[in-house]
Amino acid sequence: MIRLPVLHAAWCAALLWLSSGSHAQERQRHAAGRPFGMVQPGPREGAGPAVFSHTGNGHTDILVSPVLHGSEAAPGEQALPGYYRADFQSVRAELTAARRVAMHRYTFDAKAEPRIAIALQGQGGSSTLRIRDRQTVTAHVEQGAYSFHVHISFSASFTDTVIAAGAPARFRFAPGMEPLRIKVALSSVGAENAVANMHAEMPGWDFDMIREGAEKAWERELSKIDIRAGDPGLRAAFYAALHRCFLRPSLYSDANGSYLRPGGTVQKTDGFDYYTAAPMHEAPASWNPLLNIISKKKAAHFVRTFVARTEAGSPANGEQVLYGHSVLASVGDAILTGNWNFDLEKAQEAMKGFSNARSRDGMNSYLDQGFVSREDATHAVARTMQFALEDWCVARVSAIIERRDDEKKWMKRAKSWKNLFDPVSARIRPRFNGGWPDVTDHVPVAALHDLTAQMRMMGGEMPFELALDSLFGNLSAHRHESAPHHEPFAGFLPYLYNYVPRPGKAQDAARLLLDERIYGSHVTRAGDAWLVFASLGMYPVTPGTGIYAMSCPRFDTTVIHLENGRDFLMTANTGQGRVYIDSASLRGMPFYNSYMQHNDILMGGDFAVYLTDSLTGRFGTRYRCFPSAYVKGAPYLPAPVIESGGLYFDAVCRVSISSLVPGAEIRYIISGAGSEIESYSGPLELNRSARVTAFVIDRQGNESPHVSADFRLLPYPDRHIRTEPCGVPPFTAGGPEALIDGLQGDTTLAGHRWRGCLGNEIECVIDLGKETEIRRLAAGFLSRDDIHAMPPGEVVFSLSGDGTLFSEILRLKSAARQGTGAYVERLSGEIEPTTTRYVKMRAVAADSSGSLHDRLMLIDEVSID
Repeated sequence: MIRLPVLHAAWCAALLWLSSGSHAQERQRHAAGRPFGMVQPGPREGAGPAVFSHTGNGHTDILVSPVLHGSEAAPGEQALPGYYRADFQSVRAELTAARRVAMHRYTFDAKAEPRIAIALQGQGGSSTLRIRDRQTVTAHVEQGAYSFHVHISFSASFTDTVIAAGAPARFRFAPGMEPLRIKVALSSVGAENAVANMHAEMPGWDFDMIREGAEKAWERELSKIDIRAGDPGLRAAFYAALHRCFLRPSLYSDANGSYLRPGGTVQKTDGFDYYTAAPMHEAPASWNPLLNIISKKKAAHFVRTFVARTEAGSPANGEQVLYGHSVLASVGDAILTGNWNFDLEKAQEAMKGFSNARSRDGMNSYLDQGFVSREDATHAVARTMQFALEDWCVARVSAIIERRDDEKKWMKRAKSWKNLFDPVSARIRPRFNGGWPDVTDHVPVAALHDLTAQMRMMGGEMPFELALDSLFGNLSAHRHESAPHHEPFAGFLPYLYNYVPRPGKAQDAARLLLDERIYGSHVTRAGDAWLVFASLGMYPVTPGTGIYAMSCPRFDTTVIHLENGRDFLMTANTGQGRVYIDSASLRGMPFYNSYMQHNDILMGGDFAVYLTDSLTGRFGTRYRCFPSAYVKGAPYLPAPVIESGGLYFDAVCRVSISSLVPGAEIRYIISGAGSEIESYSGPLELNRSARVTAFVIDRQGNESPHVSADFRLLPYPDRHIRTEPCGVPPFTAGGPEALIDGLQGDTTLAGHRWRGCLGNEIECVIDLGKETEIRRLAAGFLSRDDIHAMPPGEVVFSLSGDGTLFSEILRLKSAARQGTGAYVERLSGEIEPTTTRYVKMRAVAADSSGSLHDRLMLIDEVSID
């Protein structure tokens, strides 16, 4: 194997952290654990100057800290993968770990009184801490899907302890002792398994031996890619990003293979490691392709974890909703690039089950009408594109095992993104209540699995290129401020130029984004795998294809050490303004493609790139020398568009229906007794609340998905409402009129009736149309912990005759508090019969502190009787 004379990779990873002033959550991730370890000991920001966490998941944890004497200054720190040290005035704290067991070492000042504090982080009646003897403490912590049993051993007996409700337990040790060592073992199964994990991985007390083992474990992972570069910052950024790629998901099975399944039963693996699920759903699209190159065995374990969770009935726990994040894309990429170290039929069944899971936000809308509508879920466009990409992965995996019916069904669903393509603006747009809303999501998206079709629908390669140009601005002038850098949305964008083909622009744009991410302030977890790929000069735009679109490599020499024993050597004449690829060769033969294939890398050998400072050659522009992505199968018929003047009307509503495919016949049905399907010939007029459902049929008899739109006749046509700007997607309710439409929302969020407002208060004024006698005032609010929705602390009603000067008439207090489940609270009160024309309602948050993210109020139906 080729080994370059490089600096210690672990040292490089630490360099970036100590020199960048990372944020609190970044510090937590740079823990002293091992790659993908169950235990990740490290400093926990915001919990005190010397409080050390162990799980790093932010929900369930065991916190250990030395008790400092008086006010001590910020510690001097040293951080390396597998080791952390903090020097305080009275104590030196050191951390290291095995896979399931952490070890602390505290060297106290000779005059200091050694004391240790232990606290639990988690909710639930079984979160407890117990003292077994003078050297042993056990605990059980849980919150939501996370549950851990903890076994703690001290290297010396404590002399005294203080345990008080609501406070950390404190343990005192004899002064003048040798460095105190503490072992913390975790298990998801039980206390006995935690003890067994400790005996299996850390039977003794040799801290330095454990630290050496942790550093070697990290060196094995980080040295899978050897690089040489003149810029220390670039090198440090690369290894720091690679280091973070190996932090999560976390190991969840014990040394004997047992783990706690969703639902509370215990299961034992049959030769694979079981991992936590949430980070797998958070993983960006580029993370699993990276593992499939440098750590295929570990990637296979993640797939088997996904299958096991699906079989247990809980595959989607912790799923994220950002474009490019998809566990199915990760599973599909592993299978479609030949990583088959598992049962393919079980994996395909698990993928089908996940892609049909209606418990996923937006999936009901997607399955019923072919796209996620804006009123049904947040990030509606991103969800639709993600679901379509997932369907494409399911279809291609089905083809491998020759399940043709599944392949045909899911391949058709993979074209669902076309329901969001607006032919007038020639771009992908969100949809609301069957039509096109006035606003957009302002997110650059593309059909990553069907780019050829998207280009064709936009009018060809040139309009597609111009759309990319509008996102990046003047690339030749290197306008950094115009380049989008919010990964994961923009990470794939530079590489789309290769598909046009304009590989020179791809190389230029990728370098801009890479420089921003390395030398700017845009380092995020989602961008770690992207940064690794971008530094190598390639990126997997479409997971599962085994195709990596190219950009300019940033290193002179790179060696990827593959698990099959081969090496892939990449060289480039970087420096002196040379940023464009002029030519390349693979294993001694000319290479003309602007993309690399997965098997090209796995075969090993030499890949040489010759760079220039200007675009002079035709590299990557010849026929079939640039990448493409398309979905095969029969043509797809998108759902029609239903539009009107608004969701609410006070007399007559005029509704029009149009087809996205010229020449297709439009059919519709209006809800109500005796309704029948009719052929559309012109705008419809509604004089009652109704649901209009429409679909199209082409000349071959193919039928589109059915799309529905609701239109509501206001019960009080003379009433009007004005409110401060609010309506947080998807809680827009079609407009402020939803607050006076006579319908009340429920805890299921059905009917899209809730109107969401971010802030510490919301105010609306209702014009009754004329002087009206009123006796009762009320307003409804929703409390749901999962979406951080809280009722207000109080609601104040005021009256006015002219709409300008208001007088308070009623003040209602709420008893609702977060953490009490999902329910609707109707705040109402009787008043003396009063004649007025204007009613003002002002809802004020119970606690005005905190971020706006914590101040979501969902309101529906302000009743005035």
